[in-house]
Amino acid sequence: MARILETRSAPVPLVVMFDSRILPLRNENGLKSRIQIHKQKTEDLPFPKKLGYIIQKTGTRLRRWIYTFFIRRGRPLPPFVNRIGTITYLVSKLYRPKPFNGRVVLLRADNLAPGTSSDPFNGWDKTCSAGLEIRSISGSHTSILKEPVVSLLAVEMRKLLKEIS
Repeated sequence: MARILETRSAPVPLVVMFDSRILPLRNENGLKSRIQIHKQKTEDLPFPKKLGYIIQKTGTRLRRWIYTFFIRRGRPLPPFVNRIGTITYLVSKLYRPKPFNGRVVLLRADNLAPGTSSDPFNGWDKTCSAGLEIRSISGSHTSILKEPVVSLLAVEMRKLLKEIS
């Protein structure tokens, strides 16, 4: 979006990202590592919840595979695959951002889920040619947009907006 605004001669004083990351083209974790991650996530669950988790993850993986299969062949998606979560994930896997030369701030969750890359830049350092500022937010990727953590995010946003005004 910032690059589009720049092409229209609109000033872009700041780009802020909320715990965003560039997904690798291929999963960095091998199958053995991914199995270990899922094992850690389910080790304290009772069997019925563990089974539900496995079924849910298998369904997600299958929908992603089917989505990729149809898209690569230029075919319309079957309705059961057409879910926003699946589409968002796959679009983000295929997205390759172009370099941006303005100020970029990454508000990064400091509570990383098992298997999450420990790269402090979440892959953005190579794209932000003027540098990348990182501000840590207490919470996880999913909790930073929910109360009470979202209040901390709002405080950081106010500070950033004050800096550019």
